[in-house]
Amino acid sequence: MSISSLNIQRVLLDLGYESISNKTSVIFSNVIDQVFFGFGSTIQNGLITEAKKQMLPKNFKFPYYSLVEKSVLDFLGPRAGEKILSEINVELSRQTKIEGTSEEILNELSRKEVHNKIRHLAGHEHIIYLWSDKNIRNQILKEILENSKGPKATFSTEEPLFSNIPNITYSELFSEKNSAVKKSFEIISNCNTKNDEHPSVIIGFDGTKWFESGLQSEFLQLEQYANEYFSENRDIGICAYDLNKIPDQETLTSFVKCHAIVILDNPFVIYERGN
Repeated sequence: MSISSLNIQRVLLDLGYESISNKTSVIFSNVIDQVFFGFGSTIQNGLITEAKKQMLPKNFKFPYYSLVEKSVLDFLGPRAGEKILSEINVELSRQTKIEGTSEEILNELSRKEVHNKIRHLAGHEHIIYLWSDKNIRNQILKEILENSKGPKATFSTEEPLFSNIPNITYSELFSEKNSAVKKSFEIISNCNTKNDEHPSVIIGFDGTKWFESGLQSEFLQLEQYANEYFSENRDIGICAYDLNKIPDQETLTSFVKCHAIVILDNPFVIYERGN
């Protein structure tokens, strides 16, 4: 867990997005309550006080294990703290029937929540996926493409995941920069014209390639227009961005605002814009 991950979620909360990865949070909260209660009210209250020093917003629901770990170790020290952390791991494993470290268990629970969400995409969705791991990105986007029964199109940095899906690489797209936006929307619109029973799926594997090509402002305009397009058409647009290449919080905010759904993979969590 990095500080940047926390900052991203604070930005999302400030923009009115809400976490829908709540099952994992509930399980983790129940485990912590049970373990803390078992060590008596004095330690329980002390740990809660220590946790409040993390200064997280009240509606910050996602369970960062590392924050709990820090609170426990800061309050009790390494020896006693490790005992409580061990109890948390045992109880978490018992309740979930998953083996591994506490972080591994929580990550697996959250991953399942994300995958369950993407399996039930129904159309009219414009999603930004802020990825930090290329392999995880490919797994998630591959699953979306495999589960989709409608027309598909992809924008990729390399060879497409499926040879039978229409694809354009970013290098091809930017061979004539002046027409990149027009060409992109033609691909999206063409995919929509084939749409009948099932929604179309259009995926961009790395939107930061537009930044590298000096087309950041043009791409922002395209994203703003696409947001209206996907809300009006029964299509699914997924715009993946390499999180490590987004230059600053202002850029992050401007592009996030173009999407109703946000997916993160470190940790796995989904946010939706509130009504």
